[in-house]
Amino acid sequence: MLLEIPLKAIANQSLTVPLNGQNITIDILSRSGRLYINVFLGSDLIIAGMGGVHGAYINQYPTNPKLIGYLFFWDDSGIDPTFETLTTTSHLLYSDYDYLANAYKNWEVDNNV
Repeated sequence: MLLEIPLKAIANQSLTVPLNGQNITIDILSRSGRLYINVFLGSDLIIAGMGGVHGAYINQYPTNPKLIGYLFFWDDSGIDPTFETLTTTSHLLYSDYDYLANAYKNWEVDNNV
C-alpha cells in the first residue's frame, strides 16, 4: 500500500495520521529553505530533525518503538522538497513495503568513466 500524507503548503505544520494500525504524529518544520521532520509514534518521539530529502527514507535507521513501514518525500522534479512545493510537486508518502527498492531497481551506476 502506498499512501500520500495530506500536507499543506505552509512552512510549519503538525498532523496525526493512522498508518498501518499505528498512531503517527508528524511535525514538518521549514528552516533556511529546507524541510525537517519529527515523527512521534503515539507519544514517543522516534525521529527528530531528519532532513527532508527526495527519494530517501525518513526512517532509514531502526527506531524504538519500531515504526512499521516507510516514510519518504518524493518530488516529481527530483529535487529536495520545500514547503512551497508541498502538494504540487513534493509529496510525503508512506509505504508498508520497500517502495524505493522497487523504484530504483532499474538504475545502474556506470563507474567506467
